[in-house]
Amino acid sequence: MAKGKGPGTMRSDQVTRRRRAKPAKPISGVKPRSARPVNKPDDTRQAILRAALDCFSNAGFEATSIADVARAANVGHPLVHYYFGSKERLWHDAVESSFGDLLRTYDAINFAINDLSPIDALRVMLRAFAKFCAENPHHVNLLLTESKNDSPRLSLLLSNYLSPLHKRADELVLKAIAAKQIRALDPVHLTNMMIGSIMQFSAANVLIKSLYQVDSSSPVIVSRHADVVMDVILNGIAIRP
Repeated sequence: MAKGKGPGTMRSDQVTRRRRAKPAKPISGVKPRSARPVNKPDDTRQAILRAALDCFSNAGFEATSIADVARAANVGHPLVHYYFGSKERLWHDAVESSFGDLLRTYDAINFAINDLSPIDALRVMLRAFAKFCAENPHHVNLLLTESKNDSPRLSLLLSNYLSPLHKRADELVLKAIAAKQIRALDPVHLTNMMIGSIMQFSAANVLIKSLYQVDSSSPVIVSRHADVVMDVILNGIAIRP
């Protein structure tokens, strides 16, 4: 008579059957959960830079922490330190990464206005700058925020990004005066009136939208505002034959 299987043997057979069992069919209508995608290092770094520009332009350098940027970028706090090391380096890299667009705009403007008269060159410059400000409101806010304090960061922004624009506009103003196209006005007033009015219009989008129900970042509104600036300022100071 064959001996029966003991409890230990039965348990072993049950484990073996479970291991050999076919996987269960998926429930109808329920998709299996896919593995969580892993961001590429460059994508993560760019996400941190964009979040940093947003934080720094809205709250300023002093009021922004690494933790604030990490939350805005939806990454872990240590990851920001891994890529940038310090808040100072993060600020510099965010500015260099984003303001490169402004430098390319300068190059495009200078190429476009080479053969124009001074007054027409000023018009092209104002329109291009207005378009850039509307498309990049963080840049304008960052400049305005840092301009409240005399810091090394402001010096970098001025020397690398804003001074070239003012210098070129000053040159065109002086050429227009020499060509008797406009009245002899000090560029310290005229240039700042033109550039400042465009920057302020873009920076005050929330206020303008609340007061006038107008989106000052809209390309149509930006173009219209540039026309008004040119009409009021440039036509107002033009020398009539």
